[in-house]
Amino acid sequence: LQSSDSLMLALLFWSLFLPLGARYSVDAALNPRPIEQASICNFASAALVVQVLSVYFFGALEKTGVVWRVSGDAVYQALHFSAYASPLGVWIGEALPVEVLRGLTWYTWYIEFWGPILVLLPFYYQQIRFVILPGLILMHIGFLLLLTVGIYPFVSITSLLLLIPTRFWESLQARLRTPERMGLGIYYDAPCEFCRKTCLLLRTFLLLESTPVRPAQEHPEIGPLLEAENSWVVEDHDGRRYLRWSAMVQVFRRSWLLAPIAGLLNTAPLRALGNRFYQWVAKHRQGLGSVSATLLPYRPISLRLPLLVNLGVGGLMVVLL
Repeated sequence: LQSSDSLMLALLFWSLFLPLGARYSVDAALNPRPIEQASICNFASAALVVQVLSVYFFGALEKTGVVWRVSGDAVYQALHFSAYASPLGVWIGEALPVEVLRGLTWYTWYIEFWGPILVLLPFYYQQIRFVILPGLILMHIGFLLLLTVGIYPFVSITSLLLLIPTRFWESLQARLRTPERMGLGIYYDAPCEFCRKTCLLLRTFLLLESTPVRPAQEHPEIGPLLEAENSWVVEDHDGRRYLRWSAMVQVFRRSWLLAPIAGLLNTAPLRALGNRFYQWVAKHRQGLGSVSATLLPYRPISLRLPLLVNLGVGGLMVVLL
């Protein structure tokens, strides 16, 4: 429909050759071997980065008109005479002085041209990216507010997340490792593979990767509790134990993403509905185990790209350039 759709397709194409399922996915939850590796480096990862940066670098090279290189009136004209200007963009175009709009033109061109070059420098690259990436994202937020360009800002901002250094994600993960989250433990009925898979999925999407998921039978106190109550058990950092739907609420309460809805799940109507749902699952878990064995099998994730495929992707990257 528009160039942003083509960009999204190109990003998805290069992603075919990368193990995107190694984190925060069903595949990651059912991977029998834990993945300690924090980054990927091959021709596919390089091609994806080149694809992201090409949008800006070659876009800047194509901005050869007088309004870009000489007068700097591109933003002024886009907000005054272009059909792409949003109502807010028209108002901003009238409210801001010409000099400010001219400064925005230079800002757009220089960050599109120099940004891709600077983020690829092999020295001080983390510090450089923490400056350039917010600058590019702010540019896209401006596009989103001032112009009607469809999904282009959303696709582009998402693509820029690829360039965030690993250290940022590691520091963010360290902040999430609070004593409350680190102290949570999940216990399931050992013979029930459906129960185990459900707990692994909950851990992957709601909790920390280090959250222990263990058979209840291995614990001298929790094993008899599970048998007596016919329920999985969630143990909090303070030693409190939760059963049935209350256990689910506690998992959400310790979630780094969905903690705000834990209170909603703990309301009387949803608590009653949740307990009824849990009883139904407990009654039919043998059948659910057969279904999950077919639809949700354990599958190892490979991070290595076969040599011939890697070389082929490298050739395609040259074609892209």
